[in-house]
Amino acid sequence: MKQYLIPLILTLFCGCFSDSTHPIKYNFNDKNYDCIGIYDTKDLIKIICFFNNGDTTLVHNYKNGKLNGKSSIYYPNGKIKETGEYLNGWKYNCWRDYYPNGKIKSYQYYNPDSDSLDLTYQKNTKKMGSWIQYYIIWFFQLYLMILLIMI
Repeated sequence: MKQYLIPLILTLFCGCFSDSTHPIKYNFNDKNYDCIGIYDTKDLIKIICFFNNGDTTLVHNYKNGKLNGKSSIYYPNGKIKETGEYLNGWKYNCWRDYYPNGKIKSYQYYNPDSDSLDLTYQKNTKKMGSWIQYYIIWFFQLYLMILLIMI
């Protein structure tokens, strides 16, 4: 029952603010999802997909037919797995990956305007050296990211 109640409530709620909502099949990263597509006039503006139990598995926003804005992907336990932004179909700015327990796993920084490196900070669960080394490495990566943005 819950698996039908949440999509129904979202459909009714979102229907008040947009022209229409429709159930759709959505393929993302070679996975197929059952989703609700929210349309403004004829343009798709948001996709909300669900696990079999009715909990949200992903939320994507669209503008002019491309991924734009905040994007979130969830674990089956309801905690966020990945969150970030898209700009004209490309990952943009800071993306965060999380462990199933909700703790941060990694950050990635993207700049779609340049052929930049994918700068990734990943926290290791093993203690490596002192905390000073940890912060020096993190600030160095942040410095590189700022340089790439300025290019």
